[in-house]
Amino acid sequence: MEDNELKTLLRKNIQLSEENHRMLRSLKRSNFISGIFKLLWIALLIGIPLYLYFEVLSPVIGRVNETAQKVEGYSAGFEAQFPWLKEIIDDVRGRGEGGAGEGE
Repeated sequence: MEDNELKTLLRKNIQLSEENHRMLRSLKRSNFISGIFKLLWIALLIGIPLYLYFEVLSPVIGRVNETAQKVEGYSAGFEAQFPWLKEIIDDVRGRGEGGAGEGE
């Protein structure tokens, strides 16, 4: 009797071991796939803003800088044509820096 009982227990043990092995392989596979998706998600979170910066924002900033430089060039030419205007602007800036209590 003991021999049959031992065989039955060994069969159950083998079945449980095989089932355990299948579950572990499944967990390992799903963990690997999850890691790949996490890596892709991080790449998207970093890549999309960089792409948008270089493709959309950078050209716009470049054009704004060009426009600002043109405006500076125009203002320098304008000040050369009207030197008295520079004195007025400097006076207005001087009053603004002096504070509110100066005129009282």
